[in-house]
Amino acid sequence: MNADPIAHANHLLASHLKAPHRRLLAAIAGIPGSGKSTFAARIAAEINASANDDLAIVVSMDGWHLAKAELDTLLDPAEAHRRRGAPFTFDPPSLLAFVRSLRLDPQKAFRAPSFDHAKGDPEPDAIAVLPSHRIVIFEGLYLHLEDDVWRDIHGAMDETWFLACPEEVALARLAKRHVETGLGNTE
Repeated sequence: MNADPIAHANHLLASHLKAPHRRLLAAIAGIPGSGKSTFAARIAAEINASANDDLAIVVSMDGWHLAKAELDTLLDPAEAHRRRGAPFTFDPPSLLAFVRSLRLDPQKAFRAPSFDHAKGDPEPDAIAVLPSHRIVIFEGLYLHLEDDVWRDIHGAMDETWFLACPEEVALARLAKRHVETGLGNTE
């Protein structure tokens, strides 16, 4: 994928103008540390600046992580905590229901969860997706996954993009994030 946020913003804005009465849903996937969140935010900011309106919003699939307490109820809680971030440690049925709701009722406001990496748990209802948000940009690791419910989430999107990133760049970004959030502290 061309990593030019202005080109992608212009593409989404043009697509929106062809069908302004529906919500346009886009998904950006990539490896951890590839810059999905930053890229999605830049696209949304460019759309909003170009439209001179609050037309686009970003929603991260990280809000659909299972909470630590939910991981404790899985068959192997220790494995679930150790592998936190693997597909089975998310709630894709709830994410799919949210995506479908956005599609079915574009004139309604919805609340999406967010995720605080410092706390390590989702924050319910942290993001307001308003009727004015005609372009919703999702970002996350598994938005292109072709397994189970993930396939349905992928299929519900109008646009799907994969953000490629050199592994060494992604690893450096992850190391920095872990230090900033305290995950890199070994004491």
